[in-house]
Amino acid sequence: MSCVIAEVQTLTTTSAQRPKGRTRKSNKIDDGSLSRARLARRHDGGQKQLLCGTLPEHDVLDTQMFAVFYDNFLPPLLSPWRSVSYLASVAGTVPGTPLLKSAKRAFGLVHLAQQSQNTAILQESRISYGRLLGLLNYALQCPDKEIRDILVTMSLMTHMSNTMELAAQKDVTWAVHLQAAQHLLMLQGPRHLQVESAVDQGIVRHICGNSFWLAIANRRGWSIHRAWLKMQTKGWADMLEVFHDLPTILQDTDATFAREDNIGDLLKLVSRLHHTTKFARSLFTTVQDRPIVGISELKKGGIKDKDRLLAAGSYIFSGWYAPMNQMDALKFILMTLLSLITECTILRIWIMCPETVMLIPSDLQRSIYQNSDRLARRLCRISPSLMQADGIVSVLTLELCLRMAYNVFEQQQATAERNWSSAALSATSKRLDLVRANGVPTLCKLEQVIPGIVEAGRYGSAFDLRALTLSIA
Repeated sequence: MSCVIAEVQTLTTTSAQRPKGRTRKSNKIDDGSLSRARLARRHDGGQKQLLCGTLPEHDVLDTQMFAVFYDNFLPPLLSPWRSVSYLASVAGTVPGTPLLKSAKRAFGLVHLAQQSQNTAILQESRISYGRLLGLLNYALQCPDKEIRDILVTMSLMTHMSNTMELAAQKDVTWAVHLQAAQHLLMLQGPRHLQVESAVDQGIVRHICGNSFWLAIANRRGWSIHRAWLKMQTKGWADMLEVFHDLPTILQDTDATFAREDNIGDLLKLVSRLHHTTKFARSLFTTVQDRPIVGISELKKGGIKDKDRLLAAGSYIFSGWYAPMNQMDALKFILMTLLSLITECTILRIWIMCPETVMLIPSDLQRSIYQNSDRLARRLCRISPSLMQADGIVSVLTLELCLRMAYNVFEQQQATAERNWSSAALSATSKRLDLVRANGVPTLCKLEQVIPGIVEAGRYGSAFDLRALTLSIA
């Protein structure tokens, strides 16, 4: 999630920074005995830079670095096994530590196995992946190891999204890699690691953010070594401190629904959820309310006249939030989304178990309903800050906000708001197609977890018990 939304704050790419991938050509190998030097010379300088795994020393991570890595790394050859030989030759000659070389070879094998559907290559990729985990675990315990290589390896782990298949068994490799990286982070902690540079902090934040959104989407318990949170910046540390237990509460809620005589347990969950929202409101006072402007003010700031959706919605929502910078918008969206999921979980408990409502004060019931509507309107009012950016992360974030808001308006029978959200979703879908048509590859995983996040925020008649266990495709 890879997303997940955390990429809004760390993974922004300018056109000048994007390495240009080569056009694939037929690279015919005559006898399979090419030397390492000849194999390495098949790649130009830009591709060698990709193989080195270097990252810029500033707070901008180039998503292209990983997005085009495997396409450029593994050109189409005549035979899958010649591809394996090619991979081994190149991975052994490029600069880097044994850890990075092992990572690139392991995930290259995964890539080849997925392309060729060769069972033997798949088995080899799993063995190579196991060795990589051992090397990574060892590196985490040794203070003399290079922190950048460790974190780049973890980032490569979180960026693999191909599905591996063995006989009838299927597993989602992005989730598997992500959980493995998260497990090592939690197990070892930062005992020997001094993560000081902005790039390294961004990678750690990226792993933690993706892990958290994956846990929300699957409604599964989630944990992290608390000391890692001290390395977080730009909003995620505070959010994880407040909403750290939310995935676990969602899992407990699903499990409690499956039991009989569960009223007492459900009431305890309502109390935990309500305490979380109160704590969030008290801690994030600076993002509770933002200046609201009309459509005329937005046009002065660069909004085009052709944005009829904003013009129509300006009357429905009584104005928009003034456009925010990226970091402020991110923090605002994170707090609003997580608060809305929390409030909607309370409503889901009340609707699916009406006996619990009788024990809740009427003023509290009313405030929960009103607050869910208010949070949904916030997600719509932030739209101008996301509608003008052409990055896929911004478009996907807007889609998530609109889908969450649409479900609330639909349940509360707010027809005008629901219709506007539906129209905005349709326009966002077309815009997403245009962004993809530009051919800019990305490894943003937000799209994979959006359905699960939205499902976690459903309540009432829109909620489907059959969707309690989510499978990310």
